Amino acid sequence: MDHQSPASGTPTTGPLSGTGQNPESLESIIADYLQRLERGDDPDPLEYLQKHSQHEQELRSFFRNHHWLGEAPPPSTSSLVGTTVGPYEIESEIARGGMGIVYRARQQGLRRPVALKLISSGALAGPEERHRFRIEAEAAAGLNHPGIVPIHEIGSWHGFEYFSMSLVNGPTLQKRVESERFDDTETASLVIQIARAVAYAHRAGIVHRDLKPENILISEDGRPLLTDFGLAKWHREGSMLTRTGQVLGTPHYMSPEQACGRGEADALTDIYSLGAILYALLTGRPPHTGSSAAEV
Repeated sequence: MDHQSPASGTPTTGPLSGTGQNPESLESIIADYLQRLERGDDPDPLEYLQKHSQHEQELRSFFRNHHWLGEAPPPSTSSLVGTTVGPYEIESEIARGGMGIVYRARQQGLRRPVALKLISSGALAGPEERHRFRIEAEAAAGLNHPGIVPIHEIGSWHGFEYFSMSLVNGPTLQKRVESERFDDTETASLVIQIARAVAYAHRAGIVHRDLKPENILISEDGRPLLTDFGLAKWHREGSMLTRTGQVLGTPHYMSPEQACGRGEADALTDIYSLGAILYALLTGRPPHTGSSAAEV
């Protein structure tokens, strides 16, 4: 039976009517969200996080694990084309990775084109994800080298962490691996340039930990540019983000010690990956292949 509103005398037909639950309890908030989904609505998780801040952590866990574990990012993250994020007007999507989505954008005022990276989980990102994303931005922002994509600005917009960087219109080095054009002299020149950029990062106290052809962009004049410091280890952060036994990186280009999840991923890890990149550029495939990450 519908309850009567004491003020208006009209029935209250909201989703919590007759549930007997405290309207501010976590259970009633989740029930409200699920009932809206069942009705065919498109409720925004960010709206719930902002309205019920007392349950923020529990709601983040529910939205991420119950709804989007292993699925596409939330609609609020994947529909940002045409949106203005901070001073940036998003024009199109460039690429997606495990931690972020990169968009082509235009900076207001300066009207310059930039690449804008936003944390892929958006407002639902947990503290560790946000911290790791911030480390990527701060680590790369502190590097000034012609072989590393420069960072312009770091910011936050409606719960979305983001940073902007120079836009590189060229392909990734992976395209060269797949092209089956294996020129030894040209390959050596590319890897030397990449190695110099990596050595510079090492001198600055930063280990990349995810060197692979997909994380190296080729500029219009043919220069390799290192990007994506999402798994970088910064000496001032210690090993705070690396749990014992946790495997970080891409299996095909990962050093044995990194693949085992044992010990510290130091500069030697990046040097191994450089060798694996050289091998792939010379042969058209990484040193180790397999049908699954475990097999690799």
